Amino acid sequence: MLNSAYAGKNDDELMESFQQGDAVAFEALYHRYKTPIFSFAYRYTNNTNDAEDIAQQTFLKLFQAHSQYKKLSNFKSWLYAIARNLAVDMKKSAWSRKVDINTPETDDASKNARPEWEKKEIAAIVQAAVNALSEDQREVFILSKYQDLSYNEIAEICGCSTDAVKQRIFRSHQILKEKLARFVEV
Repeated sequence: MLNSAYAGKNDDELMESFQQGDAVAFEALYHRYKTPIFSFAYRYTNNTNDAEDIAQQTFLKLFQAHSQYKKLSNFKSWLYAIARNLAVDMKKSAWSRKVDINTPETDDASKNARPEWEKKEIAAIVQAAVNALSEDQREVFILSKYQDLSYNEIAEICGCSTDAVKQRIFRSHQILKEKLARFVEV
């Protein structure tokens, strides 16, 4: 269990402590961001194993490159940029495995299986629609809607302007609305 003194520190304070050799500060950052980074990676790859690999590699790179972090940059954006770059690299390499999201999972024969099956089907339809977006649109959509990052944070992670982020999010909403319109009851 981490000391409560670390829980009260902000990211910059923890990084400063870690840069001075405090390994517990790294552990605090890891516990703070392991779930959000895994979630981002999973949304990006749609594969649990790949997402775990990306999350582990992200924290390994953080550990190895902590001395390069400058307080001028936003830690959260810096960490997400590491994860994003790893995800992009993985997608370009043979490391990634194709996953067919249309393959139904086996469900039990119980009477309560139908509602769970419906939830999975809806989630698969939405995920397929998100996956059909261009890479730029999908990336900003995931960072905005699933990771709840600000336009400025997304722009910093993606290396583009906030106006470009806004445009990509707007366009992704339009495309998803068109693709999912037939599934919405009026």
